[in-house]
Amino acid sequence: RLAAKCRERHDIVYRFLLAIGVDEPTAAIDAEGIEHHVSPATLKRLRAMVEQISADRLTDEPAS
Repeated sequence: RLAAKCRERHDIVYRFLLAIGVDEPTAAIDAEGIEHHVSPATLKRLRAMVEQISADRLTDEPAS
């Protein structure tokens, strides 16, 4: 359970970094450090932003 929480924190930070244009290798490295220093409140806001960006990208896709 603790490992799952740690992985979730990492994934949220990693996805946020990718969303703002950080390249994948750098995002992976930076997420490793950042995830340990982000407060629960900040993590909550990062998650909300990542979800919004993902939703926006889905609605921007051209219809098939």
